[in-house]
Amino acid sequence: MTAAPRAPLSAVLITRNAATVLEPCLESLAFADEVVIVDSSSSDGTLEIAQRFGVRVVRKEWLGFGLQKQFAVEQARNDWVLCLDGDERIS
Repeated sequence: MTAAPRAPLSAVLITRNAATVLEPCLESLAFADEVVIVDSSSSDGTLEIAQRFGVRVVRKEWLGFGLQKQFAVEQARNDWVLCLDGDERIS
């Protein structure tokens, strides 16, 4: 019996200076079809880590948590979207 194909999944994160926690988060998202980071003026290597993982980065000034997360969801290309913070991991 073969498994039914799953719908494509986007993972979105909002970041600002998350270099110390971002790498394990991105490693845990290897299963996602797309990863999008919406970054608010990081100056600590966050963008370099994102680039190394090949994720799409969108720069956006800080709108507040709710509006920033909503903006991030709107950047996703897939209908199914997983929202995480940079210090979270998927087990």
